[in-house]
Amino acid sequence: MDNRTTKVNNKQANLVATREIVISALAVGVGNKLPTNTEFRDRYQIGIGTIQRALNSLNENNSLKTQSKGHLGRIVTHLDIGTCWNVANLNPIQIAVPISGPVEIDVLNHQVTDQLNRLNIAHAVKHIGGSENRISGLIDGSYDMAIVSRGVIKSSGYDLANHKMMLLPSGSYYSKNRLVVVHRNNYKKEGKIKVAIDKKSTDHKQLTLAEFPPSEQTEYIETDFQTIPARLLEEEIDIGIWHVTNSPIPLNLAGLSAHYLTRKEAVETHERVSAATIIVNKKRPELNSVLNAIKIDDLLQIQAEAILEENRYARAFTEIHYE
Repeated sequence: MDNRTTKVNNKQANLVATREIVISALAVGVGNKLPTNTEFRDRYQIGIGTIQRALNSLNENNSLKTQSKGHLGRIVTHLDIGTCWNVANLNPIQIAVPISGPVEIDVLNHQVTDQLNRLNIAHAVKHIGGSENRISGLIDGSYDMAIVSRGVIKSSGYDLANHKMMLLPSGSYYSKNRLVVVHRNNYKKEGKIKVAIDKKSTDHKQLTLAEFPPSEQTEYIETDFQTIPARLLEEEIDIGIWHVTNSPIPLNLAGLSAHYLTRKEAVETHERVSAATIIVNKKRPELNSVLNAIKIDDLLQIQAEAILEENRYARAFTEIHYE
């Protein structure tokens, strides 16, 4: 083996050692224990000298600092997530986010991606309709991170026990009073009522059945919940639950009216499903530290301010009211 081949092999070994050390450190976080050099060697077939050089290099560029605790192992004392990510040449994060429109969702999407930019971590974003579809993509490995509602976490049917997730407060996915019942201005409750229901959305299905329980006067019409205002105007449906979105044409000017959820069962369902959840793929343990680094308090403050401003607009132009 010539010197050039040896250098290439050493470089590759150093990269592998750096990558595995960084992934382990990001998985456990500051204050927790890394595998020992011997464990790294046995797990990845990398020489202890190579592992120590990688640790020294990470320490010198202030990416990762550790402290030996003797037989207790090596404890992570400092972790620069973005620098570690890039030094180890980790793959960009593939994120599945909800479709834009509702102000709560827009702030969630923007804040998560903005905070990844702050960490200097490369990422790609795809807007996917339906929390179930985003979780499905997470499970099959298409996405590394997903923003979903708490409702789908409870009812998806997937085993999510080993996936790290962050649950935000109630109202962070569906804010209070922004899930509304919409109908035409000239709508009258006479005869059979054609109620929109989006069976592809677990949340919408549960909310609709709670607000409009089955009866002889109720006919459910399969409808994408985002298209409910348009289908009302086309008189294909009479009424439906809609997530308020920012629109250049206010509902009242389009001939539509809206009111808040009225039945106790619907209000309780809203409370149960309304929290946003950020979930990461268990096959990428390095995302644990990324998730923990998201500043939830900042996100919620910006979201609250945006919702307040949007509600002023909605109150002034959409005539949402109690009935």
